[in-house]
Amino acid sequence: MKDALSVLLLWLILTVLGEILALRLPLPPAMAEQARVVDEAFRYLWILGTPVFTFVLSILLYSLLRFRTAGDPPEDGPPVFTHTPVATTWLVITALLALSLVIYPGRQGLQVLLETSFLPGAAEKAALIVQVQAEQWAWTFSYPQYGIQVKDRLVLPVGRPVRFEITSKDVIHSFWIPAFRIKVDAVPGRTITLVFTPDRLGRTEEEPTLRVQCAELCGAGHTIMVASVEVVLPEQFEQWINQQRAKQTTK
Repeated sequence: MKDALSVLLLWLILTVLGEILALRLPLPPAMAEQARVVDEAFRYLWILGTPVFTFVLSILLYSLLRFRTAGDPPEDGPPVFTHTPVATTWLVITALLALSLVIYPGRQGLQVLLETSFLPGAAEKAALIVQVQAEQWAWTFSYPQYGIQVKDRLVLPVGRPVRFEITSKDVIHSFWIPAFRIKVDAVPGRTITLVFTPDRLGRTEEEPTLRVQCAELCGAGHTIMVASVEVVLPEQFEQWINQQRAKQTTK
């Protein structure tokens, strides 16, 4: 009984510390509406998973400290038999946790992301189209509505849904903006559509997670396949578009 109470106390202490960490530890900035859905699911999984993790950890730590031996033991320890009530309780609780996660954030969170990022309805609502072409080892961004094309620099207006049409020129790459959380493969011969709505101003120089990063090993230059990202006010975006148009006209 003393050992069980000691494990219980250690479990409570570790659980409280873990939950405080889950609630207070800052995550990298979420700079798109879809990113906040992902972060919310991550926090929820962390909160629910902490008691399970700390329970196992408490038993391991207490066993190592309480029942350790000096040198090689002269004989095997006494046999330990299954405690049916404890095993049944553990199974029921973990099964209920798993089932709850299937519903939320699993089913509900996935539905939100589908409706805002992946389904045709989300793409139809996006007023701005950006065509993304990946190649070893660079990114090309085209704005077909404005007739401009830029390399390794992505400029987006804040608060406007953007439809990315992503493909690859050579091998499989992966389009990932860490501050937006979601990533998708860029596959040769296919165009994959993804919608993001940036909701915070920023630029790569100030926030390193606001960048386009290839997340699929694609060759010797994989690590340098990075493009800068800048999220600006709508009027600043229009000014940038006009500047790019002027540059391409004079070429």
